[in-house]
Amino acid sequence: NDTFNYGDWAGTWILQSFRPAMLGYDGVVREWLNVDDLTLTTDGAMSHIADSAFAGNAMNIVTPIYVKLVESGTRQYAYFSPEKLDADYECWSAKLSDGSYAPFFGLPLFEGSVGDGKLRSLATAALPTAMTTATTEIQYAAANGPNWYPTLWADEMLMHLLGVLVFGRLNSQIALGGTYQAGASALILNCGSMTGKG
Repeated sequence: NDTFNYGDWAGTWILQSFRPAMLGYDGVVREWLNVDDLTLTTDGAMSHIADSAFAGNAMNIVTPIYVKLVESGTRQYAYFSPEKLDADYECWSAKLSDGSYAPFFGLPLFEGSVGDGKLRSLATAALPTAMTTATTEIQYAAANGPNWYPTLWADEMLMHLLGVLVFGRLNSQIALGGTYQAGASALILNCGSMTGKG
């Protein structure tokens, strides 16, 4: 029925660590979005997810998830916690330059597309931006204001590790019923094509 089946993961602290929202350029959450239909806010109003005039971006607001990696023989173990249980647990995505941790970090809900000289995460039906250099992408992200930056390696690694944990396999695309085919463009869907699917 086109809704996500969370299985035994429903209600767990890991999934509750992610909340979709419209995040202002100033880093303040302006709207919490309905997890099953991103075109709506949690109170049922229409969201600004497709509004290019909105002063911010559509983001997943993520509370810190600390990870501890342990290698034993030929195996790699990943431990996850909502708290820093010991010095080996780390959340690089939320770690600040002074060694403390931000209360949350943001991950874009959509691949970035450039509008008005800014890298935006909005459901505007634009094609995701591709074929730019890292330096150019950083400049486009920074045009949103202080503390805006493209996705970091730490963010990507956290999502890969959580994908293996939650889906129980290395290929999360298969687990989610992905349609990407070898030889096809990676930019098949315009930004916002799936907002009604949660």
